[in-house]
Amino acid sequence: MLEPPMFVSQTALAREAGCLALIEQHIEQLPLTKDTLRQYSENREEYAIQRIHYKTKNFQERKLMPTGWQLIRAAGVDRLSKSPQIQSEIQLALRKLNGEAGFDQSDDHEADM
Repeated sequence: MLEPPMFVSQTALAREAGCLALIEQHIEQLPLTKDTLRQYSENREEYAIQRIHYKTKNFQERKLMPTGWQLIRAAGVDRLSKSPQIQSEIQLALRKLNGEAGFDQSDDHEADM
């Protein structure tokens, strides 16, 4: 079973490094740290794409074929679903799922998500 994705924010990275308060108070005086945090953290869209991929694999394992809105709901990307990048990822995921043989159409399986 796959582990669900975790959101890697700048705050989470600073907290993990044990210097959140220092960084929050002096971030403008730490340009290299600021750049490094930006480089290794992710934005909401990147995290949403991870969740779409995670749920796509989950549906594959369970041999279910969700509709577009079911995948959006299961991945929790409702608020970002208007983004062109998210729409593109949803379409790619649905095509990938459609290409898998032996999948059942997922009508009322959202309770299983």
